[in-house]
Amino acid sequence: MASSTFPTIIRACTSQQVPSSRLSFWDRYSTESLIGLRTSSSLADDFFARLSGCSLEELKLFDIEGSVHCVERNGGIVEEFPKPSIFSCHLTRGNAYFVQKGRVVELNAGDTIIYDANKPFTYGFATPMRQFLVDLPVSLAEKQWGIDIDALPVKLSFRTPIDIALRSELYRSFSRFLGSPSTEYTASFVEQTNFILKSLIRSETREAYDLNPSIFYVVHAKKFILENLCSSELDLSAVARHVGLSSRHLCRLFRSAGYSVSEYIWTKRAEKARRDLADASMAHLSVYEIAFQCGYSSSAHFTRAMVERFGATPSSIRRGLS
Repeated sequence: MASSTFPTIIRACTSQQVPSSRLSFWDRYSTESLIGLRTSSSLADDFFARLSGCSLEELKLFDIEGSVHCVERNGGIVEEFPKPSIFSCHLTRGNAYFVQKGRVVELNAGDTIIYDANKPFTYGFATPMRQFLVDLPVSLAEKQWGIDIDALPVKLSFRTPIDIALRSELYRSFSRFLGSPSTEYTASFVEQTNFILKSLIRSETREAYDLNPSIFYVVHAKKFILENLCSSELDLSAVARHVGLSSRHLCRLFRSAGYSVSEYIWTKRAEKARRDLADASMAHLSVYEIAFQCGYSSSAHFTRAMVERFGATPSSIRRGLS
C-alpha cells in the first residue's frame, strides 16, 4: 500500500556552513536533491544560497535564493548525473544569463526560461537572485506542457496583460503551496501549475495564438472544483455561481477543452478516490467512507465508476491490485 501523500518540504541554507565549505556544500546538496552541477562565485567565502522544495510525484517545485553566482552543468556532469527533466525557471528577483546549445538568453526579474536539464548549460546570476524552479520529467513534458523538446531553450517574456496576470497567479500558487502544503491542495496545485504553464507556453511559442481573458474563469473554476471535491453540493451551478458566469457560458468554456464541467468533476473525484484508497494514512476509513467523502452517494455508483475508469474495484485498488 502506498504511503501518505502529504507533501514534505525540504530546506537547506549555506549560512549554516563554515564560509570555506559553502560552495562545495551547495554542489553536494544540489546534486542529491535537484541536479548535478558545479557552482562558482566571485564572492567566495561570502557566497549565500537557500533552497526549499517539495516533490509531488511527477512534478517538483523549488524556491531558490542566492547571492551573485554561476552554475554550470557540463558534459561530464551530465554523463555522471543524468537528469531527464525539463526545468521551468521563473526568475522573480535579479538579472541573469542562460547559455545552452550555443544560445545566450538574457533574463530579468519576471522572465521564465524553460530548458532541457539533461543537456549542458550555464546559468549565471549577475545580481542577488530568487527563482521558482519547476521540474517535470521529459516523458511528461509534451503531454503536460505541450512543449517541443527540440525547440528548447525557450524564454517566456509575458508580453500581454493576460500573460502577466497568469504569471502572477502562478507565483501566488507557488508561494502558497511551499508556505502551507497540504494533501488536499496537492492535486489542485499540480493540475493548476500544468494548466497555466501549458497556456503560457502556447501563447509564447505559437504564432497567431493569444490567450483569451476567459482563461481566468477556467483557472478559477478548476481550482474551486479541485478544492471542493468532497462537497455534496458541488455541481455545475455551484461552480458557475463561484466564478460569476452563467452555467451555459461556463459549459462552453469547458467544452473548448474537450470535456464538460460534470465530466471534469467526476474525473477528479475518481482520481482522488483512487489516491485515497491507496493511501496508508487512510487505511482506517472504510471503502464506503472514502466513497462518501469523494462525493459518491452509493457503493454501487462508486464501484461502477472505479471499474469503468481504472479497470478495478475499490477493494482491489486498496489491496494494490490495480
